[in-house]
Amino acid sequence: MSYGKKCNIIFIRKVQNRLEQILKEVDPNLSPRKQAAEINKQLLHDFCVDERQIQKWKKIVETANTLQDTFSEVNFGKNIVEAIRPTTLYEIAHLAKEQQPEIAKTIVEKQLTTRQTKALVKQVLGKNVFKPQLFNVWNFADCDGDFGLDNYKGRIPGQIVQNVLYYFTDEDDLIVDPMAGSGTTLDVCKTMNRNCKAYDLNPTRQDIQQHDITNGFPDDCKNCDLIFLDPPYFNMVYDFFKNVEEFYAFIKKLALDCLNTVKENGVVAFLMQDMTEKGNYCLTGECYRLFREVGFETIAHISAPHTTQKFLHLREKAINEKRMLGRNRDLYIFRK
Repeated sequence: MSYGKKCNIIFIRKVQNRLEQILKEVDPNLSPRKQAAEINKQLLHDFCVDERQIQKWKKIVETANTLQDTFSEVNFGKNIVEAIRPTTLYEIAHLAKEQQPEIAKTIVEKQLTTRQTKALVKQVLGKNVFKPQLFNVWNFADCDGDFGLDNYKGRIPGQIVQNVLYYFTDEDDLIVDPMAGSGTTLDVCKTMNRNCKAYDLNPTRQDIQQHDITNGFPDDCKNCDLIFLDPPYFNMVYDFFKNVEEFYAFIKKLALDCLNTVKENGVVAFLMQDMTEKGNYCLTGECYRLFREVGFETIAHISAPHTTQKFLHLREKAINEKRMLGRNRDLYIFRK
């Protein structure tokens, strides 16, 4: 059984006791590196966990002890601890000890999930204060865990959407995302007090409605303030269309549908990446041209590159074939 399935306070304390015993038994003459290897060997044998996980659990136990000791009513403190998942206790551990009891009570009373707890902890720590990008190159190494479903293939950093909404919309504006994917735009809109209508061909969440954008926009999107477009561009030409011309025909129709849907002076944010792995197509430049042809004006061009880490497995192949990898993503902001 993996530690994830049996991770609770009782089990964690049991492992911690075993760790203390191992520390007494390990040969003190061994080097620190060999001592650590021996400790991990014993822990893996007994509990299928390593010392790094134990250190994380140590924080969980310390937090549980702090909470139980802080509340004047012993049983009340015990009940609070038992009502909170260990992963949530780990998030609480980031707070000062005097802040932990009140946050713990809030988590139990409001039945917050681990994700909601992380957001609350970030708020208390003052780490979730949005800071807009000052330049037109938006580099985000990781996706913010508060936006979109974890491990969703093709998920974009919610920070891109945050900056788009900051610069080109106001509170209470209506935002439409017809290819919502993991729900990133929805989650960002909630934190920035924007209204959002999200659609997808294959919805992943209940708050995303099923809709095929090739049939145009739903009627209730009419006169929206901003449309955010993040097509599944990476393999789209080969996965959904016979050839690149068919793909461009789809983009042109999409541009026309946007023009007929967004309000006068409304905005369309279009995120696109060139294809380099299954052929060389300058998708960004061609799509830009199509949006301009139907009548949009361009008000901003932003670079939102992928990290080089994403392409490490393709590095040798690219060198051998003498071709460049498509790290860059272009974000065009169009106005009607």
